[in-house]
Amino acid sequence: MRRTAKLGMLVWAIACGCGVPQMFWGDSVPDPPPILFSPGPAPVVAKTPALPQCASSQAPLEQRGDARSRAAAQRGLDFLARDTVEWQREHQCYGCHVQAVTLEAMVVGRRHHYRVQPTDLAEVLRGMTELPGGAHGPVGFSVGDSPSHLYDSSQNFGGAALASYDELDGSNLSDALVATAERLLPFQEEHGGQKASESRLPIGAGALQATMQAAQTWRQAYARTADERWLVPIAKAEAYLRGEAKRLQAEPTANLQHVNYALLGLHAAGAHANDGAVAGLRRSLLARQNQDGGWGFAPGEASDAFATGQTLYVIKRLGADDREPAVARGMAWLVERQGEDGSWSADGSRRGEAMWGVLGLVSVDVASLSIAGLEDGQHLAQAPTLQGNAVANGDRPVESLEFRIDDVPVARVCGGATLTHRLDPSALPPGRHHVDLVAINAARQQSRARIEFFTGDHFLTQEASHFEGGTTHLTWRNVAPADLRGAVKVEIREQVEQAGQWTSGPVVHTAVLPATPGPMRHAWSGAPGHRYAAHLEFVDDRGQRRHQVMLPFVHDTAEAQRRNFAAVEGELQLMDGESAANAEVELVDDQGRVVQKVKTTRSGRYRFKNVDAGQYEVRVKRQGFKEEKAKIEAAPASSSKADLKLELH
Repeated sequence: MRRTAKLGMLVWAIACGCGVPQMFWGDSVPDPPPILFSPGPAPVVAKTPALPQCASSQAPLEQRGDARSRAAAQRGLDFLARDTVEWQREHQCYGCHVQAVTLEAMVVGRRHHYRVQPTDLAEVLRGMTELPGGAHGPVGFSVGDSPSHLYDSSQNFGGAALASYDELDGSNLSDALVATAERLLPFQEEHGGQKASESRLPIGAGALQATMQAAQTWRQAYARTADERWLVPIAKAEAYLRGEAKRLQAEPTANLQHVNYALLGLHAAGAHANDGAVAGLRRSLLARQNQDGGWGFAPGEASDAFATGQTLYVIKRLGADDREPAVARGMAWLVERQGEDGSWSADGSRRGEAMWGVLGLVSVDVASLSIAGLEDGQHLAQAPTLQGNAVANGDRPVESLEFRIDDVPVARVCGGATLTHRLDPSALPPGRHHVDLVAINAARQQSRARIEFFTGDHFLTQEASHFEGGTTHLTWRNVAPADLRGAVKVEIREQVEQAGQWTSGPVVHTAVLPATPGPMRHAWSGAPGHRYAAHLEFVDDRGQRRHQVMLPFVHDTAEAQRRNFAAVEGELQLMDGESAANAEVELVDDQGRVVQKVKTTRSGRYRFKNVDAGQYEVRVKRQGFKEEKAKIEAAPASSSKADLKLELH
């Protein structure tokens, strides 16, 4: 039965935190060296290139972008804040999507320099945490103060909102985020999807939406704690989402929300825009755009602010430029149909429409940025020429435009809309890297676009281990290009202590797995309490060994590992306070031997686990930055912390 936009959203639902009906929107590998981690080649230390200093007088006043969309986004944010705060004061409870989606719109807006009243943000956060059903209640997010049939949905909506807040705005609720991430684990089914009690479209979209929200929550819990245990449920969730993506591509009449949630979930799990599953679904979204520029929930259905805003938000999360024709037409549809009060409807659907309509618009920053010459997730074989472009969306022109490679400024233009730079992959060590295009306007407001890429033979990432039910579960991501086929060989060696250091002993287990795109998993049971190291090797279809990583682990419960060993953790920042993501951190013992290596998360966090008691040094050597180090002492059943800041050469 065909559903009109208004009737489809005029639904009765139980507010998650209130329990009263309300109308709302709802061969074997050669032995490794005797120490676990060899230092490897020293990073190239080069001073930051001399770049021009930009003054506001150099900014061209004629550069103008989409000020109209920003004005509409601000009106929508104002309406959403008023409406949500009013609803919360009336009902005095946590209401799932009411506060959750509003909070996400607020923090995205704040990141993109929109005006959000501190009192409104504080009130929404109070509803998310302190009111009945909030995160700080006895059972976390819930209906009232006890679990109910909507308990999983309460946790899902709340966790995803806290994840966005923690990533974009503040870390003061990270404990609540991690606690919510923990509560979501029992709802994950064996196939990787989440149980979902709320599947009444459009309020809830069942397992797809729940899995997406859980993946967002776990991903930010990992980013904030650097605890690799969160990578295991993420990998399971991604496997489920990939299966659903394949099904949705073969189903042209699939509900638009399902397509959007599958894409958001894959993105949260770590899939890049050039991933086949992501690219295929994205194409199907664009093909379903109506002639008027909007989207409907079903093919041929009239355009709707909820569907249009949500789809725009998804496409732009995947890297779309504001000026891409489909995006520009969609934003124009929202702007032209917005009411004077900032909403898109005058009936019971207005809150839901405004939530997603605003999210579709607040992704327009003070400057619209685009990067050509490089795809997100691309493996570089040649040296591409990057072209960055910026257009100011308002009366404050772009003052400087800059490329940064792994946080090192490499090119800058003053008062220009276009910047080019030749990216030489041979100057970078093999691995994962990122390029940022950063625009600063005359008011010193910053806009940023980031693309991740890979150099050299680097195909296995995000390796993790987690002990559960007597089994160690190993997970990793295969990010090899689609045309590179092969297998991943798993070899587990027992670790033996000799002369105060752990060395590789006999091989106790081997397995060969076809190299499938995305998450890969392998389970193994060994001797409880013993140390092992999993050697993962990518072998191409010609038998050539292309990439190897090593993952040390202790085959024992998490409680036993925490009791018997120490942890060393901390945060790595740049001098401007931004997080230093994807930086390698080494743990060095008192003999100068590197005993562990890890990479920082997107929030700049690192963590070494199963560390023996003793004196250590945490050391960071990153290309383009001065070496930083800190002394720490590790003791069993405790965690030592060392925060560091990186200074450019």
